[in-house]
Amino acid sequence: MMLDANGRQLSQLIVIDGIPARPEPGGAVAAAAELNRILTQEAPGGSVILTLERPGTATVTVADETWAHELQRSFGKVMPITGMFVAHDGGICALR
Repeated sequence: MMLDANGRQLSQLIVIDGIPARPEPGGAVAAAAELNRILTQEAPGGSVILTLERPGTATVTVADETWAHELQRSFGKVMPITGMFVAHDGGICALR
């Protein structure tokens, strides 16, 4: 989800399907670059909220933590991250 500089959600919601259970190092860089391009054009000074969706419980897994690290490295270099979450079978929990 992308937010403008005032924290309002943009109408575009970017969904990326088919991601692996664990990230490849640097595997999120291309997605971060594309979202940064869109955000810079549509809402300069904005930020993103990143949500991993997976089956299971609210317990944050090693794979979730690995993704959080990769997302922070890839997205955090080019844009502010307002929040990271995991959407699971029972709802949503904060990742970091």
